[in-house]
Amino acid sequence: ATSDLSPFGPGEQLAITRQRFESTLSRAQGGDADAIDQFPQVADDFLRASQTFNGATDAFKADFDRVQNANNSLIDVAKSERDIAQETLNGVEATIAELQRLNEETKNNGERILSVAEATQLVQQAQGEVAAATANVASINGRIESAQGRVESATNGVAAAQERVAQATQGVQDATLQLNGGLTAIEQATKNVADLMFELGNAILQGFGNLAISDQQIRDFLAANPQLSVQQIIDIAIQAGVSGSQVARATNTPIEDINRLTGGRSVPGGSISDFVNANLNNPMAIVEAAKANGVSRQQLADNSVLTLDQIDRFVRDNNIAGFMQGTDRVPRTGLAFIHENESIGPSTMPAELQAMRALLADLIIIVEEQTEQLVFASERSSEKVVSSTFEASENAIFERRSSVRLR
Repeated sequence: ATSDLSPFGPGEQLAITRQRFESTLSRAQGGDADAIDQFPQVADDFLRASQTFNGATDAFKADFDRVQNANNSLIDVAKSERDIAQETLNGVEATIAELQRLNEETKNNGERILSVAEATQLVQQAQGEVAAATANVASINGRIESAQGRVESATNGVAAAQERVAQATQGVQDATLQLNGGLTAIEQATKNVADLMFELGNAILQGFGNLAISDQQIRDFLAANPQLSVQQIIDIAIQAGVSGSQVARATNTPIEDINRLTGGRSVPGGSISDFVNANLNNPMAIVEAAKANGVSRQQLADNSVLTLDQIDRFVRDNNIAGFMQGTDRVPRTGLAFIHENESIGPSTMPAELQAMRALLADLIIIVEEQTEQLVFASERSSEKVVSSTFEASENAIFERRSSVRLR
């Protein structure tokens, strides 16, 4: 019911896997061996459904902590079973030792304590219990190791995603520190701020998206605002936290078209690197894919083993024209391939830039205010994660009572 071909939506799949997870956990905590064996796969299905529906949000973090705490509780259950089995084994071994001591006393005192048949029967019974207890201990140890291994494997992807989120957060914090430290020149400040905002926009376009906004809401918005340009739509999507893949899904548009319309900003660097590595022997395929997805020469160089010089040499040798990222100087008069959303400035533009410098001071103030809001939002998010973790830990306390009967 929760496969890729399932007729249920992400929210319904999450509800199904959550109910299955809680049911399996309850049976496993009651000592059901089958439920203990099934738990790692059930937990993995639940985490994947939560990640698909919730993305990198507090809700997913809470589900992840719930699984981790449940796994730890089951390990404690298994260890308790193992300890009980070990106590049984110790008791049986003590019984055998006592029987042997009594038989020795019988020989020394000439008194009849047990007949040979009775003693033999008791010894055989005790040996059988020792073997059963030993096998039970080995089985429980195997289940503990298997459960730990499968849960660790299932959560590796989640840990990697959390690491990427932590790295992105650290990058924003580092950029914030640089801005707070002050910039030595107005021109450098403007460039750093623009680059930071551009990178944040890229991260949003390449990320999970805003799960609070449905596909239907996106379609309704676009239908109600047909006058918006592509760039205006991209800017609004970034402000709302909507990713490129989210827009592609909502509008039933190929992701390549979305990538091209965003100028390649919605293409993750890892995807570029993987494609280039797989096609190093076919440079033209790399060029065609870059054009199809709006990826610039600089993006290729920044996210692959190719250098900008290598890319330019190939473009030049194969007479491929175009300036996807613009140029400070046109080398020769002639026809040029102009892309959507590009601008062409006159040769007098450097003088006009002087008039813009008066606006830069205001821009710096605005960015500092946005930075303070970003830091505040990050602190609130951290507080929510800590609160969620504490609550999950409080709910993970279980009691188990077991009894042992020696025959």
